[in-house]
Amino acid sequence: MSRKQRLMLLSSAALVVVGVGVIAGSFVGREARRPPRPQKPEIDARLAVGRSMPDATFLATYGDTIRLQDLTAGRKAVLIFLSTTCTPCADLAAEWRDVFPDYGSTYELIGVSAEPATLVEQFAGKWGISFPILLDSDARFGREYQIDASPTMLGIDESGLIAFAEIGYEKDQRDVIRHLLGRF
Repeated sequence: MSRKQRLMLLSSAALVVVGVGVIAGSFVGREARRPPRPQKPEIDARLAVGRSMPDATFLATYGDTIRLQDLTAGRKAVLIFLSTTCTPCADLAAEWRDVFPDYGSTYELIGVSAEPATLVEQFAGKWGISFPILLDSDARFGREYQIDASPTMLGIDESGLIAFAEIGYEKDQRDVIRHLLGRF
């Protein structure tokens, strides 16, 4: 091989190495520029599985004051914290509506919303929700226990202990709902 051919070969190899480096660098740079993924919200430690569910007072949509422990005393219960403007909340509430009749004699299903009674009643009517949705007036409970993601579900066993705590919703959770109900 002549000297000219060797120089051409080395130049070509150097160009390939530089080209690969530039391409690889553009992928690395793109990954570094990508915004961080948001972390999934976490349940307040006071609402962790195995802890006692704190007593709380809510308003019924018809105006009466209701203590949570009066509704759940000696019964298994599921609380769904939701918002009427949250599509995943509506989907989850509809799935609970469909699955819950199979378990209704064993569990109490209760929704909780920080919105006005008129919006909650419209939401329940639109989605065919027959379980009670209580009002967390001024979002006091939600703020105190940092429930800032909708929907959030809490399962409470007969002795008042939290059996499960779940945040969020993914489509078609009927099997997940059955699994959660089977956990306590």
